[in-house]
Amino acid sequence: MSLPSVTVLLASYNGGAYIQEQLASVLASEGVTVNVVVRDDGSTDDTVVKAQSFGSRVTVIQRTELEPDYGHLANFSALCEHAKAHTNSDYYAFCDQDDIWFADKLVTLVDAIREIEDAGQTPALVHCDLQVVDADLQPLSESYWRYQGLPDPGQHRLDKLMYQNVVTGCACLFNRALLNAATPVPNQAVVHDYWFALVAEAIGKVTFIDKPLLAYRQHGANSIGSVSFDDQRSYFKKFLYQMLWRFPGNLAASQRQAKALLERFELEPSKCELLSRFAAFAQLGVFRRVQEGHRLLQTRQKSLGERLYLTVVFLMLPREHKKGHKK
Repeated sequence: MSLPSVTVLLASYNGGAYIQEQLASVLASEGVTVNVVVRDDGSTDDTVVKAQSFGSRVTVIQRTELEPDYGHLANFSALCEHAKAHTNSDYYAFCDQDDIWFADKLVTLVDAIREIEDAGQTPALVHCDLQVVDADLQPLSESYWRYQGLPDPGQHRLDKLMYQNVVTGCACLFNRALLNAATPVPNQAVVHDYWFALVAEAIGKVTFIDKPLLAYRQHGANSIGSVSFDDQRSYFKKFLYQMLWRFPGNLAASQRQAKALLERFELEPSKCELLSRFAAFAQLGVFRRVQEGHRLLQTRQKSLGERLYLTVVFLMLPREHKKGHKK
């Protein structure tokens, strides 16, 4: 019996410091046949040379001078479109340019996704925990979820996922059915992994493995990194104030993403109703907006301070003006 095939999608930009270690760990994966597609977004260091040094198992696509500077989201979106058009693997995985994958990562994820995907017919995604390490691979935490103080990913269904992502791209694997459904990634997507998780939860299946299967390297230049729960909640650290400042914009972006999901897919009535309410509650009058916001974000169990803060957020959410028809 042939091994399951996995295409790994790596978006690179000035990743020369760690990309060789990352690619070596991916290509050392056991129990699967692995190919890697790297799309470089105009690196000015030796990222491309180091990626090309792995030969035929790593395909490197470079942004041309005529193409715009893609950025993190659009670079992964372009990778997905390439994979959809030019590959035919059983499974796909997103990849950062600076982590270390454990040898059993992909085969463990493949075994888990096969239990839920109905022979590949159902769009499916599986994700795992991560070991958090510093730039020199010294452990900071054996669990990314506990380090970040995130809710239990195994219990995080659509009613929570629509406003809070718990799926880390480099920790997930998805099947061809989900690649076909989620690609192209819309401009309204918050992040590529968030969009794929949301699509899988809305029209397919998602499962979580409570086990770290890679070392998630933190080095100060990550596109999206990790901050400990204690630092996030400390009044003496900047992260708390950054989160409070950014959250209204992030919530509004999640609403736009939910609207894009509704426009692309015909969902079952209960999911459609939930997402429609979430996407539109900022358009309600002041009193109803606050009331609906607390219901949708399930704030009953939060502290009084958090509820007061969220009340202010709901009042601040921008209202989109409906465009009238010209006569």
